[in-house]
Amino acid sequence: MKKALCQAGYYAAAIILVAMILLSFGYAFSEALFVGTAFLPGALVARWLYPKISYERRGEGIRDCLFVTLGILAAELLFVLLVHYFIRRFRTGPSAAYVPDVAGALLNPVFIALILLVLVAGDLWLSRLLERVWPTSEQPLRFISDRREITLRPSEIRYIESNDDEVWLHATEGRRFRNKTGISQWEALLGEGFLRIHRSYLINRAFVTGSSLEEVFLAETTLPVSRKYRDRVRSLLNIQ
Repeated sequence: MKKALCQAGYYAAAIILVAMILLSFGYAFSEALFVGTAFLPGALVARWLYPKISYERRGEGIRDCLFVTLGILAAELLFVLLVHYFIRRFRTGPSAAYVPDVAGALLNPVFIALILLVLVAGDLWLSRLLERVWPTSEQPLRFISDRREITLRPSEIRYIESNDDEVWLHATEGRRFRNKTGISQWEALLGEGFLRIHRSYLINRAFVTGSSLEEVFLAETTLPVSRKYRDRVRSLLNIQ
């Protein structure tokens, strides 16, 4: 709760600072604040989407990153235009004639990207600071996937799959990470909350939605139970 309040306070303060910059464009402070909020959706979407881009195939990763960037910039341009439209529509009195035109930096993708970059970088820095000040009881895992350092909490891992000489970590929100650490090592590292059901599968028991002697269900995912692990799976998952 404290972390969420701090991050909400960060974005509120960040939008005020953006509004201070926009005052130089001829807006009243309330209008500059309104325009500043147009950058908030793009920053939140960027903060959420970019970590999910996989560079397992570098070309596809770069393509996805480009598409996400272009999509966010296009949406931000639309938000800015809509906000400015409402300012013109609802500004009354003699000052109505002095509403500044949308031009220059506000229509410059580089300027928009720079604002978003600063907002997201500040959020990342704050998240790391808050983790040091109020560490979660669950220690995050750090490992290398496709030459990137990944930080992941055990509770975010749905199941682990061994595929020949590679191991895939299937995490929440559809994320997948490739790693060279053996599945038996992951089993020892993750401990009681995880259950080996097959030589190729290690599951997070918190995500189990159903089971039988031969299969375990993790929402829409169905995984086989091998004969070797059947008795342990039956005991721990209370299968009759």
